[in-house]
Amino acid sequence: MRTQRYLLLLALFFAACTRHDSTITPLTPPVTYKDTAAALPFITIQHAGDQLELRFPWDAQIAKVYLKKDTATIGVWTTTAEPYFAWRADIGYPFEAGKTYSFVLETTPVNNIANRYILRNYIHTYISAFTEQKLLSLTQSMGPNYMDISPSRKTLFIGDDIQNSVVVKKLSLVDGSVTTLNHLDYGLLRAVSDDEVLVRSDDYIGRRLGSPDSAVIVRYNLTTQQSSFVAFYNPGSARTSRVIDNHLLVTDPLNNMVLVSLADTTKRFYPYPEFNSVSIGQYNFDHLYYYNQRVDPHTGALTPAIPTEDSAAIEVMDSATGYTFGAWTSGADISNYHPAATYRSHLTIYRQGSKVYQNDDATSASNTIPRQIRMTGNKLVFLQQSGYDTTFHASGYHQLDLDTKRTTLLHSYYSPYVVEEFQLDPHTIISVRADGVYRVSIP
Repeated sequence: MRTQRYLLLLALFFAACTRHDSTITPLTPPVTYKDTAAALPFITIQHAGDQLELRFPWDAQIAKVYLKKDTATIGVWTTTAEPYFAWRADIGYPFEAGKTYSFVLETTPVNNIANRYILRNYIHTYISAFTEQKLLSLTQSMGPNYMDISPSRKTLFIGDDIQNSVVVKKLSLVDGSVTTLNHLDYGLLRAVSDDEVLVRSDDYIGRRLGSPDSAVIVRYNLTTQQSSFVAFYNPGSARTSRVIDNHLLVTDPLNNMVLVSLADTTKRFYPYPEFNSVSIGQYNFDHLYYYNQRVDPHTGALTPAIPTEDSAAIEVMDSATGYTFGAWTSGADISNYHPAATYRSHLTIYRQGSKVYQNDDATSASNTIPRQIRMTGNKLVFLQQSGYDTTFHASGYHQLDLDTKRTTLLHSYYSPYVVEEFQLDPHTIISVRADGVYRVSIP
């Protein structure tokens, strides 16, 4: 009898122990939220009247974004990761015109601690006044060095990377027709006319050039499919201008700067190191430039275009108005690259050698002056886009009134990639972007 009682007590003991163990759950320490006064850089992108994108540095680890009006939270969004580049919050909300909002940013907890940042005084500004027509789609742009516009401004040649194969396309800016050309060696594309281009070749009189710093520029006729030798050049450190008055500047294999006449391929040499060919203006479409000096294509003479003490890079000289437009950028510290690195920039404008305008230095603002300008009423239309900063911005097409010195947003637009633009007339801009070529119509 005692044995049975003992076995019963033992069974009850084990049953009790089992029930006790099953109810134990580990305790999770609560998350502690810490407000930080540190300024967090971000990018502001207005997509529509009710669509806003905020981008944050990858290492900030922003997980949630709270939209607040006064003290009330009126929306919460989780972020989307773009690994090693950024966190993105896509915010959809019917913003009221002229109303002020704020954002609270919340990081992913680390050791049960999450940081909070506050972005104050946001007013949603979105303007859609221009119309855009996509003339040509690109799979993957090759950048501004592998595109060009003909001297007549009627034809655009551009390279498209399709499955790691570069295809050159010819776009008529008159009727919008597109022609896919035969394969042309990658590395250079310059327009001589509506039917001729300069391209790179690694063959010279039947021999393959083996040196990495030696290639040739050939002139290729799209109608006859015939090519002819123009010059040797250095593809490794090459700077090659656009064709201006049937001339161009190139970097030869010895790093000399060379002025080449396309009429007869005669050459004028500017010896290295007295002349450093990295200062050839390869993204100027109006004149030949060496640093901030204009190069006369026929005589080879160099004339200062803006004062030598100004370190701004010349964007364009407008012969109709006499204005010279320059853009200054502080440069990035490539020794400590960071995707959210900031820089400083401003615009400078000269007329007959005298500075008539310079705006204040802006943080991470890129200014795209049309490579061909059509000003009316002393007003310039240009694209200004703002990158990482600690204040809100409205990127897009702006108008600078040189009489009042005031800048006004005309049309909202943002792209993280290089944009090249040509203003064909006061109401038309051809915009070359990463995903294609657009015709932008201005009212």
